[in-house]
Amino acid sequence: MPTLTVRDIPEHVYDRLREQAAHHRRSMSNEIVVLLQEALLPQPVDADTLIAEAQAVHARFPEPLPDLAAEGRRAGRRYEDDTDADVLERPDR
Repeated sequence: MPTLTVRDIPEHVYDRLREQAAHHRRSMSNEIVVLLQEALLPQPVDADTLIAEAQAVHARFPEPLPDLAAEGRRAGRRYEDDTDADVLERPDR
């Protein structure tokens, strides 16, 4: 495996790395490898976990959120993405 030497690490970064390595019960070298892997390599996504998290968030908001843009348009407000044709042809006007 390749070896990497890092110079001029700020003292506060070095101290934080030492604390974090101790907290995870890793050597500083191993902690650095884990941090680099987490920062640089894509993390696998578990679809079931992601769906469960989305459903939990959805359950916190039983009522649909208001469509603030539509309410603003009904009140006569215009938005950057509105074109004249788009505004004139809206059925909610």
